[in-house]
Amino acid sequence: MILYKKTSENVGVMEMFCHHCGAQVSENSRFCTSCGKSLSLPDSQTVQEKQPTPNAISDLPVSEQLARSSEIYPPLPAKNPLRKWLILSTGALVVLLSLLLWNQQSGTSNSSGRSIVSAEQEPLSNSSSEESAAPAQSLAEKKEAASPAYIRINQVDSAEYDQGKVDVYFSLFADPELEQPLNSDQLNKTMFNIDGKEVSEFAPVLDNDSVSVNLVLDKSASMDEAASSDTLLSKIDLVRSAATDFIQSVPSDAKGQFAMMSFSSYAPSSPDLPFTFDLEKAAAELRNLESDGGETALYDSLTEALYATDLQHGPKYIIAFTDGYDSGYGASAQSVIALSRQLGIPIYTVGFGDKQTALEDIAAQTGGQSYTISEQDDLREELKEIYSNVFARYTQQYKITYSPSQRVDSGQDFSLSLDLNAPLYAAHTGSLVFTRKADSTLIDVQSGLSEYQTNYTRAVNELDFGLVSGNIDPDSDFYGALLKRIEIDYANKPKMVDPIQNAGIQSIKALSDRSYEIKYFKLFGFEEEGTPKYEADLNTYVMTKNSSTSKWQVSKFLRDECSIYRDEYDSGSACGKGENREFSGNPWTYN
Repeated sequence: MILYKKTSENVGVMEMFCHHCGAQVSENSRFCTSCGKSLSLPDSQTVQEKQPTPNAISDLPVSEQLARSSEIYPPLPAKNPLRKWLILSTGALVVLLSLLLWNQQSGTSNSSGRSIVSAEQEPLSNSSSEESAAPAQSLAEKKEAASPAYIRINQVDSAEYDQGKVDVYFSLFADPELEQPLNSDQLNKTMFNIDGKEVSEFAPVLDNDSVSVNLVLDKSASMDEAASSDTLLSKIDLVRSAATDFIQSVPSDAKGQFAMMSFSSYAPSSPDLPFTFDLEKAAAELRNLESDGGETALYDSLTEALYATDLQHGPKYIIAFTDGYDSGYGASAQSVIALSRQLGIPIYTVGFGDKQTALEDIAAQTGGQSYTISEQDDLREELKEIYSNVFARYTQQYKITYSPSQRVDSGQDFSLSLDLNAPLYAAHTGSLVFTRKADSTLIDVQSGLSEYQTNYTRAVNELDFGLVSGNIDPDSDFYGALLKRIEIDYANKPKMVDPIQNAGIQSIKALSDRSYEIKYFKLFGFEEEGTPKYEADLNTYVMTKNSSTSKWQVSKFLRDECSIYRDEYDSGSACGKGENREFSGNPWTYN
């Protein structure tokens, strides 16, 4: 067999070439006239390079086979290395472009870090690839358009935790400073999850809930002083005017109810104004607010306000105004914070004059906010704006209801994280810790002790046992013992109860007879022969429910531990008041 090549110009004329040197040879030659080598191919190579031909022409001579084969198989062009490289390069480029386009549509990643819908998330259709690419791309662009949002949780109501229901009240903002609210009617519950799980309910607050606001107002002697050197108006005049303006500016459809509690030396036994939706009645009560020349029992009053506000349903908060430092007798900043977290009620504080760290701590740790007003401010307008802004926060918020997965006891902490994944906005809170609301009976027991402590202080200071008699079990030995102490011992040697510096409930335990035992700590300062000293007590109170009045009363009192200190560096010594032992904790850091 010889090597042959058919020219492209003329299919019928054949030219033969030597497969060794490439020289042209005649058709019937057996050896090359140029190199002298045989023109026959080895058998193995002949088999490998022999092209299949149709059976109809297989037995014809070679020249005729080739002529007829051109009619069945089109002639191949001559081999060209450059053309081959171009073809391969073009093919590779097409493959690369196709892969790039597929990656963009599948959304496996992007530079911004936001999630993009992937090809696996989209349902497949029977349409062509060009038709199906369009919706996938528009959906990816839609996800890309989601702007960052910021969530502020205003309140968490865990009263029905045992029933698998927790309400979360929150606001949405467009900026990290939380100054530009986002109010969208396009949000729905499918866009939110808590702890990675779907929520059961979602709605703007005004659609379902009313907002309860308790105004706690200082009317101590210092509030009667001029607000600034530029005005004859007193601080209480400005507080009264600003609060009245605010109440009168509340829209009638805002579903807001208000209560008012004014205080001075003692926490009031009842509010000036119980919760009411009657805005005119609330404004009228505010106009009657006057200073009574007393001191500043802020923490005791906040404690009572928390118990009263807890009885209301839906979103609620306390806003307190004061110009002085606390001089109360039964509560501390720490105990107020603990109770606020236990009840899930935020406290907003407004201080006049210098910044007070305690007010800032109370607001920050209870989910509220602290404001300070100086003489340079337009005091009336500043106060009105504060009242209005805080109220707007609670009327322009959302509520989500979800079923908690964590199992915790009442009074114990639980965590949650809230996520928003909407077409326009995306937000995430991270893990936040809240306290599960205490059992309603425990709250009533604590409230009974708080009321006893306030009334005991008044009874001792005013030598009037009748002020506290209703807080003591009349059938107990403690009733007669305290009656003698106040009306005989203290009458002969008057005593004034010293203001609290630190205090708090250490533990509550249910007893077999349905009464409760409370361990209560307090630290207070006093003077002994002109030298300042401090006393730390750990007392036990047994609280029993009166079957006739359903009121929780003290039936037993015991001083377990007591120590006297010169200062915070002193290790302390026994009080000598019949205590079982010296105080075992650190009273300066106790909370």
